[in-house]
Amino acid sequence: MYEHRRKRALGRFGELVALENLTNNGYECIHLGDHFRCFDIEASKNEQKYLVSVKTRNHTTAKNDEKRDPYNLLYNKTKGSGVDAEVKIADEIARQRNAIPMWVAIRVDAVRKVYDIYWGFISDLINKKQIPMCPSDRRRHKKFGENVFDPRIHAKLSNVRKLGIG
Repeated sequence: MYEHRRKRALGRFGELVALENLTNNGYECIHLGDHFRCFDIEASKNEQKYLVSVKTRNHTTAKNDEKRDPYNLLYNKTKGSGVDAEVKIADEIARQRNAIPMWVAIRVDAVRKVYDIYWGFISDLINKKQIPMCPSDRRRHKKFGENVFDPRIHAKLSNVRKLGIG
């Protein structure tokens, strides 16, 4: 599987898992599609709206070492834009929609076919552009589930190359 296809499939899996977990936890959800900036899901619960940014990654590096670095959240790769431009854009989108910005982070272990799913509010992050994901941070995050088996996870989602996967 080509790298861009693998990443796209992993992202789509994460969005599906986020929708399922939010719904199972009492949220009403709408998938916003590929062309909605900053956010993937609009959710509501108890008459409060939320905009959710979903980030999904493998739990290991391509060399099969555990990933400990933060997930990029509201990070603009465009040259010439301000450092916090995407954070400001996300805040404005949420304000216009009268919603609270949230994040959902999913760590996938393609070999074991399991995932961990964490969530929180963007306003609680020290750096709004990143979700801290080292082990001590993961222990502090709210969780929808850990080591959740999912038969939809297949080996081609793995980024580990030295094992000949992918």
